[in-house]
Amino acid sequence: MDGQAIEIADDLLFRTGNALLSGDFVCFLECCRFPAVFETPVGVTVIRSASDLEHLFVRVRQTYVSKGVIDFARTILSAEFLTETSIGSTHVTLCLGKDGEPIGHPFPAYSILTSIDETWRGQVCIYAILNNDDLSSSLVDGLGTGPIDPLILRNALGS
Repeated sequence: MDGQAIEIADDLLFRTGNALLSGDFVCFLECCRFPAVFETPVGVTVIRSASDLEHLFVRVRQTYVSKGVIDFARTILSAEFLTETSIGSTHVTLCLGKDGEPIGHPFPAYSILTSIDETWRGQVCIYAILNNDDLSSSLVDGLGTGPIDPLILRNALGS
């Protein structure tokens, strides 16, 4: 693992987690690059605008609130530079409720982070959320669903 890649990935993970928990969409928006791709076992969403991202953000946040999530334990498992301007990162999330009790099962995610003008942002996130269709669906239902455009992935990888 690359120390600088881990630091970048951990910073984005921390900022997006805090934004989701506090309802700070502006902070969350600053961590994402368009087009952004979110994939779960139930589907794929390609987000092309701030308004679509806000719709997704509100829906995901509502799902967490309805389940009683008040905190996350999120840990970077690996992070490596794929190119000078892209990082592949894997993390795991455990949702926590009152008194720190786990809510649901931990789930891993693989992200591609991209840099333009030395500003790192998330662009692709593939979640392996099992046994939680509400959360999986909140990330993908109703917004630009369909197959991932190979050009998005190619551009995210800088190739």
